[in-house]
Amino acid sequence: MASNGRTEARAIHDRLKHYFGCEADDPINAWAFNRRANAMGARLNAIFSSDIGHMDVPDMTEVVPEAYELVEHGLLTEDDFRDFIFDNAVRFWGEVNPDFFKGTVVEKQAAEVLAQRR
Repeated sequence: MASNGRTEARAIHDRLKHYFGCEADDPINAWAFNRRANAMGARLNAIFSSDIGHMDVPDMTEVVPEAYELVEHGLLTEDDFRDFIFDNAVRFWGEVNPDFFKGTVVEKQAAEVLAQRR
């Protein structure tokens, strides 16, 4: 491999796995999935971080539908939303502890995500 800044940056990028908790309905979350806007065509591992406990959320049943508005407004695809709401969280917890989801209601779905190559 040639030794230049771009190659070295790509090597670092490919090895780092950072995850970012994001406000559930923030439209800026879409940048995490925008390969054209991010350096080296990266998709960031944004994770749905619920607003349910915030004082400005009077009805907790509205948090996920509000987050889904990112899809309805064309800011995220359905696949991006699935990564945001489920797959990235599964990878975050499951890659360091493959048994993390054993015995849970999402055990099968989590195992499927962890079996996928990225």
